Amino acid sequence: MENREDFLPIWEEQAHGDNALAALRARQFMELAADTTPQNELQLSLVSKTLEYCTVEPEGVITFHLLDGSELGIEIEK
Repeated sequence: MENREDFLPIWEEQAHGDNALAALRARQFMELAADTTPQNELQLSLVSKTLEYCTVEPEGVITFHLLDGSELGIEIEK
C-alpha cells in the first residue's frame, strides 16, 4: 500500500481508542497494509476484508467506503 504512512497515525489512534470495533478494524488494516508489494490485479479477499460499501455518483465517480472510515473516489472515464 503506497500511502500506508498517511493512514498509519489514524489507525494507531483508533487501535488505542475506546471503540472496540474501531480498534479491531484499525489493527486489521495495519496488518493488511503491512505488505507493500505492488498489486497488478484486484484481490477479492482483500476487498472483502476492507470494503464497507460503494456509491456511484451521476457525474461518473465511484466512491469506495472502507471499514476504517476512509473513502476513495475514482472518476470513471466516459
